[in-house]
Parts: sequence; structure tokens; C-alpha cells
Amino acid sequence: MKDIIKTPEILPDLFAKKKIENESFQKFIHLLPSKQIDFTLDVIIPEVEKEIDCTQCGNCCRQMQPGVMKDEIAVLASEKNMSVEDFMNDYMNQERGSMIYYMKARPCTFLENKMCSIYASRPSSCAQYPYIDEAQLKLYWRRVMESYKTCPIVFNTVELLKDELGFNSGKE
Repeated sequence: MKDIIKTPEILPDLFAKKKIENESFQKFIHLLPSKQIDFTLDVIIPEVEKEIDCTQCGNCCRQMQPGVMKDEIAVLASEKNMSVEDFMNDYMNQERGSMIYYMKARPCTFLENKMCSIYASRPSSCAQYPYIDEAQLKLYWRRVMESYKTCPIVFNTVELLKDELGFNSGKE
């Protein structure tokens, strides 16, 4: 297996350096059957996840603003011993013209020492992150690339996927 990048601080620079390569890779995977990509990811993802301990990273909690379902807001408010109204005023934003809520603080108010202080009660969007194991990667490529510059699991998975699928960026 390729050397695994475990330091999230270098991902934005790598993202910038690999921008054109990743645009070419996106075109490349659109020519392949989704089942082939998904099958390859099913092999790669567990290998990458074994190498990276999310509790030693916490970069997603420092960089992202997770979506929160309306019914999850009360749970989060209780974790802060606050009323729902006060919690929403202090910690939540709502997307204009929709019922989509998200945490407004970066880093997340529940992040303590690279770990989630409310892990068992965290929002479903946090529990499902980094979403790399969803079927049909090529349908949500933009979201993958957003996480590519934040999450070592996503970065390494995409880089290994390039190798496994035989992608040649033209550098060699």
C-alpha cells in the first residue's frame, strides 16, 4: 500500500497541487461503471480506515459546519444544558428559505482535544462523515473533493482509487 497521509494540515496544499489531476480523474471515472468503482472502494476504504484514527485528527470538526436535523437540535441543546431557542440562537444557522440547519461555529463547540465530547449524541451528519462509502461516488464527486482537502481518509481513499483503477495522470 502507498504511504498513507495522516496529517490533515497538509491536505489543502495537496488539494491545490492535484487540482488538474483530480479534474482528469473525475472525467476518467465517469467512463467506468459505477459498480466497478464501488467494488474497488469496498476494498480500499477498510484498509485506509485501519490506518487512520479519527480521534487523533478531528479536522472535520475544526473545518466543517455539519448539518443538523431539526429533531437533533433538542438533543444538542440538552448537551449544553440550554433551551432549544437559546441553543439555536447561539450555535445554529438556518439556510435561507429552507428548513436546513447547520452548526455555525468552527471549530465545533463540542470538539475537545480532537475528539467529540458528545460522540454518542452527535448529529447524524457527523456520524456518517466522511460519506466516502456511499454508492456511486461519481454522482457526488464535488462533496468528495470538499472532504479530500479536509479528511485524510478521503484523501488517501481517492489516491488509492486512482492506482487501483489504473488512472494515469500523464505525469509518468
